[in-house]
Amino acid sequence: LGVQSREDMMQNLLPYWIKNYFKHPSYLKIDNKPVLFIWVPGSIAGTVGGSDQVRAMFDDMREACRREGYDGLTIIGCVGSADRNLLERMANEGWDASSAYGLIGPTTSPAVRDVEGAMTTSYAESVPNQLKIWEGKKEIGALPDIVDVMMGWDPRPWKGEDGSYIAGANVDSFRTALQSARRLIE
Repeated sequence: LGVQSREDMMQNLLPYWIKNYFKHPSYLKIDNKPVLFIWVPGSIAGTVGGSDQVRAMFDDMREACRREGYDGLTIIGCVGSADRNLLERMANEGWDASSAYGLIGPTTSPAVRDVEGAMTTSYAESVPNQLKIWEGKKEIGALPDIVDVMMGWDPRPWKGEDGSYIAGANVDSFRTALQSARRLIE
């Protein structure tokens, strides 16, 4: 729901992002292109009128960045699964890559309550699920994937007591996740 239409993107959001974020010296740029992560990439097509319109809007966004002195814009969609249809659609729409935010996936053990009563899922059990998602995206091969290695996840600040979090990360389990990611990347 961050963008209401193509006009909203081109007349409001993108100019604001360029002025207030992209031009800041600490903003991430690769090869003189600001890097933009979009949280729910599957919703963009419905907002702007279809996949062809997404591609056209992205082309216009990249051109607007060129007019501001950049070499374009890198657009990355957060996809937390190996969803072939979505990833292939994103490739056709002109996305540069996928990544994720919070790869969890199902675990074999049920969530349990911690001492405060919040539901928790085991970090050690989430690591193999992260690996399955990374491998699935790589096998699909529709877009380059920026591997997302989590140290845990806690949505309780915005979900309250209904939020279930990933607990139990430690040096060994995080090392295992990082080593799995490195093997996949290499």
